[in-house]
Amino acid sequence: GIGLVNSYSGASELADSERAVERYIERVRPCVRAAEKARVTLLIENQIDVASGNACRRVADVLRILRQFDSPSLRHTYDPANYYGAGEDPLGAFGALRPYIAHAHLKDVAVATAEMVAQRPNYKYWPFPERLMMAVPAGEGEAPVKQAYRLLAESGYKGYVCTEPFVEEEPLRRALTYLRGLGVPG
Repeated sequence: GIGLVNSYSGASELADSERAVERYIERVRPCVRAAEKARVTLLIENQIDVASGNACRRVADVLRILRQFDSPSLRHTYDPANYYGAGEDPLGAFGALRPYIAHAHLKDVAVATAEMVAQRPNYKYWPFPERLMMAVPAGEGEAPVKQAYRLLAESGYKGYVCTEPFVEEEPLRRALTYLRGLGVPG
């Protein structure tokens, strides 16, 4: 059966991130209990969204949620590109969250220029007040993908590593080639 279930906190109308975390803890509690009963692992993935109502964009908030439950059935999907895009230190996030990491996503992001948007209208974009971020193939952006994978490998991480196909088929192939070149099993 299924052993891992990935989830997101989602954005909310709340302007206060502290209240957003409290609300998320309240709402995810029955899910954690159900995961414990079913003997599956519910994963919370950090999100790139910088909205204050997002309970899982900051390392401190993700840690608070995980520590609140202290359950082996609630773990973290580590996505360094999401931390980078949200203005957090992705490698510092790894150090803080390593005991909770049970899944990893390796993709890349870059600040999008008007030219890039015109050339790649089908890519995934995240609008921020001061910049527009876009998904790019792993290894072609600004996130420390290579260093993040090195940390995973050196820590003895044995879980899945995947990429997210926010790009078209040919760029996705480049991403997979890059990741395999790092040693990511494929």
